[in-house]
Amino acid sequence: MSKSKITLVVVAGLAVLGGGAYVAYRFLDIPSLIQQELTAEIPTSRPERLDSELLERFSGQSMKQILQTLQSESVSTEPTPSTTAAEDFLAALPDAPYPFPADAAATDAAALKEFVTNLQQGSAEAPNDEEKHKFRLALAGLHVDPAQIPEALRSPQADIDEPDSFSVSLENRKADFAAPLTFGNFDSDPETEIISHGGTGIYQISGNTSEAESFQIEVTVPGNGLYPADFDGDGDLDLFLTRPNGYPNSLLRNKGNQSFEDITIETGLLSFEDTTAAAWIDYDGDGMLDLLVGSSDHPLELYHQTESGTFQPVAWDLKLWVHKGVSSIEAEEVSGDGLTDFYLGLEGQEDRFYVTKSAPTWEEWRFENIFGSTGLAKTTEHGAAVHFIDFDRDGDSDIIQIPPASPIRLLHNTGDLSFPDVTEDASLPTDLIATSVTSSDIDNDGFDEIFFGTPPLQTNRVFWNSGGTGFKEISIVSGFSYLDSPSSFFSTDFDADGHIDLFYTTPDNSARWLEPQGATENWVHLTITEFEPATEISITVRDGDWVKRTITRQLKLRGEISVGLGNANSIEMINIQRPDEESASGALNDIAPNQSVSIDLPKRPKRRAIVPMTDGNSASTEQ
Repeated sequence: MSKSKITLVVVAGLAVLGGGAYVAYRFLDIPSLIQQELTAEIPTSRPERLDSELLERFSGQSMKQILQTLQSESVSTEPTPSTTAAEDFLAALPDAPYPFPADAAATDAAALKEFVTNLQQGSAEAPNDEEKHKFRLALAGLHVDPAQIPEALRSPQADIDEPDSFSVSLENRKADFAAPLTFGNFDSDPETEIISHGGTGIYQISGNTSEAESFQIEVTVPGNGLYPADFDGDGDLDLFLTRPNGYPNSLLRNKGNQSFEDITIETGLLSFEDTTAAAWIDYDGDGMLDLLVGSSDHPLELYHQTESGTFQPVAWDLKLWVHKGVSSIEAEEVSGDGLTDFYLGLEGQEDRFYVTKSAPTWEEWRFENIFGSTGLAKTTEHGAAVHFIDFDRDGDSDIIQIPPASPIRLLHNTGDLSFPDVTEDASLPTDLIATSVTSSDIDNDGFDEIFFGTPPLQTNRVFWNSGGTGFKEISIVSGFSYLDSPSSFFSTDFDADGHIDLFYTTPDNSARWLEPQGATENWVHLTITEFEPATEISITVRDGDWVKRTITRQLKLRGEISVGLGNANSIEMINIQRPDEESASGALNDIAPNQSVSIDLPKRPKRRAIVPMTDGNSASTEQ
């Protein structure tokens, strides 16, 4: 089968229980990074950098030299990977959704038979619920009739109220890539690449399999997080790669000729910390992307991009102070002003939800933490993660909150930055413990389904969105009910055919690719140039009864998106409006659905930053 055109649409979702990097990092035998004690209270003067000794030591060296030196000074060899009992048991079961199809063979039938025999002939003590659950799974993996299960080993099985059929099923495809990974068009051809194995491998989709790409990114040390964005506005996706345990992060600029250059040092991003999360945002609306970086042991940093393409640390200057413990960052425009807001999952302290408060002067610019006034603070746990979804398509981003060990919650955005809990009202389970979450409109009815990753040996779950009024479980009928434990999700329409593929990675860094099969409703695929984050798409459609409605979507870091149109059979108009403009920048009229459409917005010059900065090492307070 020849390669088809592959187009990136969406990379979405989040990881609550991450799987770590592709290779095990070794801790470094380096001087203590801590030069002073930092507390939760914001310092009255700019704090000295905690990694100042290392910055001084490696002054004048290249990133490659720095990484090679740090690797050579590691204090121990890479540890032998360990697995849990649940993961070992899972590895013996069929690699298929549960209940297992008749043709799904156990990966290790001998191990399952041994488990069954040992449990039946074991101690006189009654088996616990976990053992009963494994017993049922083992017999199912061996295709033994459930009626043959002894009464003492039977465990209650929750009834899942699902429809008998669904228009779309998710088919498992072969995936050679592994986590950490990301997607994007990183070269001049129209196809999308998959950057895999923490940045050390590049793949493309060919037919129903993945294959290695002809060019590579030179990455000396793999990353634990990959964050693509066209930060310099030249039309090519660049890559910010994070690393843990004191290894510096890397900013890789795409040179446009299937090669990348590490420009971390010259752009002011060199640091030595245990980086856990990052996010590209345009916090001041100047048309240039800035960078949020969080870690376990260093303060949260916001790097402002100057007109010369360098980055300045400005978090302390803007009174944005989180002294350590960032576990996750999720960015979204929720307040309606076109400026990006962001949620921080924190370890050992209350999470925060920051709304950007713009101002004409440097002194007044702030980020307001509204976590305690939104309904998010009802959980007592720290380190929750969130996923933004406009589940009712009212134009306001709602929130799915995933606490580490408490049930999920769906919080509805009322439009005034309050978020009441509507989990039960929306017919989502109020007792569901999840490890990760994403959303995607797999049937193109215009409303996103919600996908939940669950702990090992529990079925992953998906809920169909019934027109924004509530949800119906379709985990089994859709083929999503695998027993692995997704730690991060991605979704993308590879060939711009309106079918959005779903990917997820697991704690052992493996990846699963699920391709939708079956009948879907109408759609349109849009490619938009010269867009900016929070650019709004407004699509006016009519159905066969001439009923008119408007569908709105918002772009984030990529100018491509597939939009489900439901039963609409004509598109009257598509309007594209950038966040700071009062009228549409681009419009198309009378378009047939089920096709790819390109819209070229007029190019405009970079705008002067609202918060004026110099190109020095610190922020300027001069007006």
